[in-house]
Amino acid sequence: MGKKYTINSSGYAIAERDIHSLGGLVPKGSQGAKLASEDQLSQFGECWIANGDATAYGDLRVTDDAYVHDIASNVPSVAGPLRIGGSSRLTSGFVFDFAEAAHAPGTHIIDSEVLTILEDAVLGSSSGPATEHMVSGGINTNAPLGTDSASMLINDTSAVRTAGIVVVCKSTKVVNVPIGSTAEAVFLYSDKTDYTFRYAGNRVSVNGILDLSHDTAVYALIVVWNPEATTPEDFDTKGVKIIRRVNSSRKIHFNNNTIGGSEASIINSNVYLLRVNTWFFAGSIKRCDDVLLYLDSPDNLVVSGVFTLCKKIEIHNKYIDGSQSSLTNNKKTITVSGCPLLRLDIDTITPELVAKRNLVLRNCIVPKAMFVDDVVNGNTYEGVDFSFANAHLGVSAAGGILASSHTQGLYNVVANGNIIGQISRPGNLGATAVLQGRIIDTKLDGDLIEQGNILTTLGVSIDDLKDASTLRVRFKRTMRTKSLSLISLPTGFTWTGAVYFSEVGLSVLSVGSPTAVNSTYPYVALTVGKTNGTALTPKEFIALGLALRSYDYAQVPQVTGSGYIGSGVTASGDVQVHGLPYIERVFDADTFEQGGVTITGDQGASWESLKVISAAQSLRLRSKRTFPVTPGGVITLGAGFSFYVCTFNNSGGLVSDSGTFVQSFTVPEGIYRIGVVLTALPEKPIIPSEVAAANLKYVNTFPTRRYITNELDRAA
Repeated sequence: MGKKYTINSSGYAIAERDIHSLGGLVPKGSQGAKLASEDQLSQFGECWIANGDATAYGDLRVTDDAYVHDIASNVPSVAGPLRIGGSSRLTSGFVFDFAEAAHAPGTHIIDSEVLTILEDAVLGSSSGPATEHMVSGGINTNAPLGTDSASMLINDTSAVRTAGIVVVCKSTKVVNVPIGSTAEAVFLYSDKTDYTFRYAGNRVSVNGILDLSHDTAVYALIVVWNPEATTPEDFDTKGVKIIRRVNSSRKIHFNNNTIGGSEASIINSNVYLLRVNTWFFAGSIKRCDDVLLYLDSPDNLVVSGVFTLCKKIEIHNKYIDGSQSSLTNNKKTITVSGCPLLRLDIDTITPELVAKRNLVLRNCIVPKAMFVDDVVNGNTYEGVDFSFANAHLGVSAAGGILASSHTQGLYNVVANGNIIGQISRPGNLGATAVLQGRIIDTKLDGDLIEQGNILTTLGVSIDDLKDASTLRVRFKRTMRTKSLSLISLPTGFTWTGAVYFSEVGLSVLSVGSPTAVNSTYPYVALTVGKTNGTALTPKEFIALGLALRSYDYAQVPQVTGSGYIGSGVTASGDVQVHGLPYIERVFDADTFEQGGVTITGDQGASWESLKVISAAQSLRLRSKRTFPVTPGGVITLGAGFSFYVCTFNNSGGLVSDSGTFVQSFTVPEGIYRIGVVLTALPEKPIIPSEVAAANLKYVNTFPTRRYITNELDRAA
């Protein structure tokens, strides 16, 4: 077999056969980019560099079926080899960044089955909100293959078509087609001899979905028919949408401001987002060994989507729920499923935990979370579904705020960096209820107090600071400062000094006449004297019967379900107040799938037997399985959505259904499980990542039972 291309006297690649590239057909004799040598462009496969000068990039290797449209626009200066392979398609508008210093020369690889990154495109008129414009008319798909697309356009008052060419790539896009409509993709390839687009076949939509994948064609026109919508303006509210994806198979380094789209996904890949101006990722990452999402911008950061079966995920500098982003209103969650390791940092965890860099979540569902440094239980979370406790994150309670905990369905109450208790909901506590750790009163007796003063020299141990004095008494040893309170001494006595020590026991700070304990330093030793400056003995001071109070936050109160601690009540230590079980679950994207159900009227049918996919039902989402409920529980959701409910007995048999789509539903007696179908209002295609925006929530209800109260609470 002869060469695929040769290099002419001017240094340009000349095709010696037809090359079926991902950029379109390259006919024999076509001129490509200027090359330094044949090492830069493989003679095998269908790879091609269409334009530009590659001579400045001596280490460039383009192999397999990769297509580079313009070398000048796509290859930055790099140190070491750069290989572009697989079936990557690089266009002039997309740039890859390989200048990250953390990656050694020779690791710059793009090797993907398919690589395309675009946002969703909404189809409609040029005067509406559409991003992909449509015009009236159809396309003659009976024309022979190879026909110029311009000659295929026909007048058809019952159809509309895209005004321009849509770029497609293998397995990269689908079109959601509205109820009652039919869509057709007319595939095209680019003829480099006369720069025309020529017919390469067609495909019709099935069950409301038009698949735009094609083995060789890179472009398409889209035609849509609907008896009730015959003009482009009629489609402005129909919700016809091209869903873009990112598919890849190996290792990719991205430099891009936005990676998004309702179904943006990265599959079977080691993925890194390294460019400092990357600030938006929305989509899914599946079966990836090593994922790093690095976003560096002070505002409007968002990472959201579904992460499945990833060995390691690290997300840096972001808002987990997307609430700060004006670019997205339907992707506000991160869901992690079957991922052994997930690391998050600033804006979802406290600065103290950021500094420790040791938060690990394994097999956790994380639609929304707020983590603090848990010095008692540690910062590794195993098998927690945080969708059961995220509605009240950041809410004030008992002088603290609510954060995520290790116990599913419970919040940590955090005050001054300490976890002071756990509750199911803010309603567990009265307005002035107090939670605190186990009280530790350290007596100021002969075990702690001795005669003498403590010098103020820094950098030495307490034993080296002890000095004889008849005017002072001092601590024999240091005390932990954490949660230690400095009491007011009786009249005639005063705290004369405090010396603070490091973890290794060396003095770091001296304070005269202290009024409080500085917990910045781990240890302290105190001295006491009389206000009149006369002599003080240990016996005289010990006779006062004083003690210093601190708290053990390894033992804190827990109030669950309908349990209640009233106003004015202080609960300390390991007090347990458990009421009737309480569940407030916010459903996440991972619990839903595309499709609806058909109710036959037969009682006893299972949820699986009711599932169906049709043109209408494909616009909806249904729960993958039924959920446990209790009578009296309430299901609600946010504006712009509605849901249909099927109820089941304890054997999983159908009992009844809601009869229509509703926005709230109360679980009747005798019902143990429910199945849910979710839709948007007005009805349009909805995908799993929009579940978070729907805020579908289940709460079981019960009367409050007051387990610990006092007169202040009853009076209130």
